[in-house]
Amino acid sequence: MELRLLGGAKEVGRSCLLLSTEKTSILLDCGLKSTKPTEYPLLEDLPPIDAVIWSHAHIDHIGATPLLFARDLVSNNFKGIFATPPTQALASILLPDSYTLALRQWQELGMEELYQHEHMSKTLSSVRTINLHRIFKIGDFEIELYEAGHILGSCLVAVKAHGVRLVYTGNMGAPGRAEHLNPPEPVKDTDVLILESTYGLTLQHPSLKEAKRRLISSITETIKEGGKVLIPSFSVGRGQKVMRMLRKANLGCKVYYDGLLKDATWFYWRFTSYLSDPLIREVCLTRSNPFIDGIEPVNDMRLRKKIARSKEPCVILAPSGMLEGGWSPYYLRELADDEKNKVILVGHQGEGTVGDKLSKGERKVDLYVPTEKFDWIKEEVEIKCDVDLIEGFSGHGAANDLRLYARSVKPNTIILNHGDPKAIENLGNILKKDPYLSSSLILTPELGDIYDFGLKRAHIEEDALKEVLSRLEALERRIRKLEEGK
Repeated sequence: MELRLLGGAKEVGRSCLLLSTEKTSILLDCGLKSTKPTEYPLLEDLPPIDAVIWSHAHIDHIGATPLLFARDLVSNNFKGIFATPPTQALASILLPDSYTLALRQWQELGMEELYQHEHMSKTLSSVRTINLHRIFKIGDFEIELYEAGHILGSCLVAVKAHGVRLVYTGNMGAPGRAEHLNPPEPVKDTDVLILESTYGLTLQHPSLKEAKRRLISSITETIKEGGKVLIPSFSVGRGQKVMRMLRKANLGCKVYYDGLLKDATWFYWRFTSYLSDPLIREVCLTRSNPFIDGIEPVNDMRLRKKIARSKEPCVILAPSGMLEGGWSPYYLRELADDEKNKVILVGHQGEGTVGDKLSKGERKVDLYVPTEKFDWIKEEVEIKCDVDLIEGFSGHGAANDLRLYARSVKPNTIILNHGDPKAIENLGNILKKDPYLSSSLILTPELGDIYDFGLKRAHIEEDALKEVLSRLEALERRIRKLEEGK
């Protein structure tokens, strides 16, 4: 079984892994990186792809999949795109939105379209749903999906071929990071663990309780002054987590939610069985939506204008979380001129995005503001309102969470991906120092690296040899010191 890293190596975004045997080739995720211009996986010189497995619906894991059809990269025997039912549903709203943003960028940069609407539609029609813990086969590969605890429908992907079991975490949560999701499941008999490293530099996240306290305090401060609060939010994951907090907070003002957050949250209600056990019990007892009760949807432009121009304090949740699309740029433009108002950033801000610029203190930004005609207007906006950044809401495990998960499965080999170089380096050092992982080989690959896994053990030429030699040298130094001390 051969593994090639087509994306996500020492970077966050464009996650894409190729697994191949002599007879079968599959992709684990096929996402994009939200840079300007957008970066896509290395899809050149690939064997015909027999299937794709999606770990979850975030665009950095699924957004490049239409390129497979645009470039005719799938085999004549293509089996489809496999995902959990919630991931299929969420992809049906997130992929079209991603295509709209791509069209805008291609036009802005004077680029040819990399794929057409038909390729996006072909992607969605090719999705086949698979529930957790159901074993299925694609050629030489035996595959099973496990709970990942990141967003609704997210899964760990366990792939077995020729006696080797590889587990790909995709994006993984941690116990206590989201009350509405179950924690990641340890997968037994894991030989190779491909472990995400997004927060490899963060030993432990602030507690959700503290993050909630800071959020409510920041909102209350603004509401008391008569201002409005905009919370740019990811449609899937972070948005629902914040909504759960606000509906219980008794803020004394109206709370609105807009854009794709409405559709995505309805899917959380539809797929209640994929939520945590306590939340399932709550839904059964109350027969109510556990996210939106007491929070009002915004369904048209008339209401958006009324909310933005009203003198009444309120809280608005709207995608996108980085202020690069959706209705959050509209609300920012409307609220920016009043110092009583506030923007609260609660999620990761990709480099160069509007949210990133605000978090770094810039107060003049270019916004793409949506219109009633589903078009965009580019405007430079001066930000006079307050900007707050509150961390602690992440759906990713921190370094210590990732270490404990690796301990729970004790793999022969750990491959770190989906993290910036410093995050991967730091997490690698933490794992190497853990006595329970002393027999695990820790690898930090580069983009495009190829690994060949033999029976029950990874046979990796250069990186493995370097790692083994490094450990031998360290052992020899320790022995010499002990001998010198006698």
